Amino acid sequence: MSPAVSTLFSPVTNPFDEGTLAICDPCHIIAGVVSELLTLAKTLNPIAAAFHLPTHLVKAQLDVLQKLGLVAIEKDGSYMVTQKKVHLPKTSHASPINHWTWRQKAMERVYSPHEVDLFYSTLHTLSEQDARKIRTLLLEAIERSSKIVGSSPEETLVGLNVDFFRLV
Repeated sequence: MSPAVSTLFSPVTNPFDEGTLAICDPCHIIAGVVSELLTLAKTLNPIAAAFHLPTHLVKAQLDVLQKLGLVAIEKDGSYMVTQKKVHLPKTSHASPINHWTWRQKAMERVYSPHEVDLFYSTLHTLSEQDARKIRTLLLEAIERSSKIVGSSPEETLVGLNVDFFRLV
């Protein structure tokens, strides 16, 4: 791997939120997904295999996640996710990058969907009042799904993106 490519997989100081770490694209995707994937695979080789990446790149991300307190190493060498969670507030300058990243992953996946995948896009003209109703429905669905996720056993890893925006 070239030095230019390997630097994409290095932690950097986040210029947007003082005192936090960011992971350079494309590896901030890996860091976020690795922390969730650890609920399914507990050791380095299966995690690297799931991403089709060299173990040294995944290990570097696990080291960053450990430094951030998001993962811990067990005595047997396996990794476990800690109770610490990361959520970017919508006021964070890094939030748009996060949204862009996951929508990009959805666009990649739309060409080879799995049975459980759901992709839906449409345009509507409607009243302001009905637009507010739909927005409220979507927010309620997000809240309900968050409650389901909170009590669900870790068996699979999915992405959920919701967009509802005015075009004109």
